[in-house]
Formats: sequence, C-alpha cells, structure tokens
Amino acid sequence: MNMVNALMTRFSVALCQRHRVQEPSLAGRLLCHFIKCGFDSRQHELQSVLDIVEDVRVLIGTAAGDAEPSSETAFSVVNELTVHSIISQIFSIVADVESTVEWVLAQLKAITVAPSGTPFSSDDVDDEREEIQLPENFMESTRAKLEASCSVQMTSLQVILDALALTAYTGSTAEQLIPLLVSGLKLVTTAALTIQRSKRLPSLRFQELIHQIAKSFEPHVYSMLTFLQDSDSGAAVSKSSSKARIRREARQIPLLVEACERFDLAIIKLSNSSKIDMARWLRRSTARDFRLKITEDMLIDAPAKPKAPTANLTP
Repeated sequence: MNMVNALMTRFSVALCQRHRVQEPSLAGRLLCHFIKCGFDSRQHELQSVLDIVEDVRVLIGTAAGDAEPSSETAFSVVNELTVHSIISQIFSIVADVESTVEWVLAQLKAITVAPSGTPFSSDDVDDEREEIQLPENFMESTRAKLEASCSVQMTSLQVILDALALTAYTGSTAEQLIPLLVSGLKLVTTAALTIQRSKRLPSLRFQELIHQIAKSFEPHVYSMLTFLQDSDSGAAVSKSSSKARIRREARQIPLLVEACERFDLAIIKLSNSSKIDMARWLRRSTARDFRLKITEDMLIDAPAKPKAPTANLTP
C-alpha cells in the first residue's frame, strides 16, 4: 500500500507540475487528489497544501508588497485561470482541519485525569454497578496521544494560515479568509487556556508554536489588514456591492484584532502559571494601536445619522 501511495503521489505531482490545466473544475479535482496523496504519504503534515498556498502567493503577490506577482509557479496547475477554484479548495481544506482540531480540543477538555489505577466506585457513577478498574495510566496515555495529534495539526495549520495571511487577497477572497484566521487563533487560545487550567506545563512543540504565531503570524496579520484598508481607501467605491463589501470587512477586521488580543492574554496567563516566559515574544502594543486605528477609521467612514422628521405644524 505504501508503494502504491508513493507512485500515486509521484503521478499527481507530475500532473500538477508539468501540465497547465486551464479548466477550473478539473484543476480543483486534480488538486484534491494531489493533496489526498500528500495526506497518505506525509502523515497529515499538510505539506502538500502549503506547497500550493505558496504557489498562489507567487501568482498573486504579497500583502506587504515585497514580492511582485509572477506566473512562474512550481505547479503549472496554479495559473490565472484556475487560481480562484484552487483558493476555494484550499479554504475548504483549512476549514475541515480546523474542525478536526476543534473536536480534539473538546476531547482534551473533557478528559479528567485520575491517578493511575484509581477505581470508579458506585458512589462515583451514582448507581449500583461494581467498581471499574481503569488500565494503568489509561487517561494519561489518552491525553498524551490527543495532545500529540492536536499539536502536530495545529503547527501545520498555523504554517498554512501564516502563508495565507502573507498573500495579497482582496475582495470576497479576503472576506472568506478572515474567519479562517480568527478560528485558527481561537483554537490556539483555547489550547493555551486548557493547558493553563489543567496546571500542566506546555510542551516544547507548543512553545515553538506560540513563538511562530507571535513572531511571524501576528505581524503578517496586521500587514494584511493594513493592505486591505489601503486597498479599500485607494479603490473607487461607487458601486453598491463594493460599499457592502467594505461594510462587511469593517465588521470582520475588529473580530480578527480581538482574536489576536485574546490570544495574547491567554499566553500571558499561561506564562504566569507555568513560569515559562512566552509573553516576551508578544507585541501587545501593536494590537492596541491597530484597534485604535480601526475605531478612528470607522468613526470617519460612518454615515451621518439621519435627522428625526419634524411634524408639520402648518394648518
């Protein structure tokens, strides 16, 4: 089976790299197959998704403006005719991974760690059943497996979200991306609070994840938001659809900034409880300054309230 997966992966990589597919739906199906082969052969590290995300960034350009758009992509399947279909597929995959991580986190929160070999008596279950002896270290081993799976997927997911935040998405594509970024931050925030409340020490992998978010992801998020605001202010917004899009972005952007702030607060709490100073990597002033900037922009752009109609007193 491993040999078959390896051959299928080579075949799908060759198709994606060498053939310039121009039909969006065909490109989407081919991409799904390529990513599935990547899942089977790379143990769900999402590297195949990241490969495609980086090609999309090459094609579209970066939000920071430090790289001009180029058609020289590593995968020929990623081109100007198929890019929108491919982006939709990527967003769908990221949403599915976030749902999986959310489920694993829910299981971790539900687990109550008992001492090894602790029996559950009839008082514990509030009925007449006999004592149930848990296997040695059963709960601890279950927790460890869930934590390892969750940590690996969150790390891979965060690398992809970081690459997505770097890309110069605009319009409806940016509207679809912002909720994914918010969800990704909420997942890590939940994980940090779960560790803090259980009075456990964060693993080295989790500490590396926090460092990656604080040093790379959050700055890229603020660069992306600045890029979106500059794009909106520089574009003509005479059409009602453009105005509606800007109003939707004005509601979404504060949610993303708030998610960054909640993440920062969770890491500060975890740093205080664990005595591991992860808070030194944070730049909370950036979130505060950006939040104030958003508030000022919303006040400036807010439409004037209509005056209340006055009664006609003429006879």
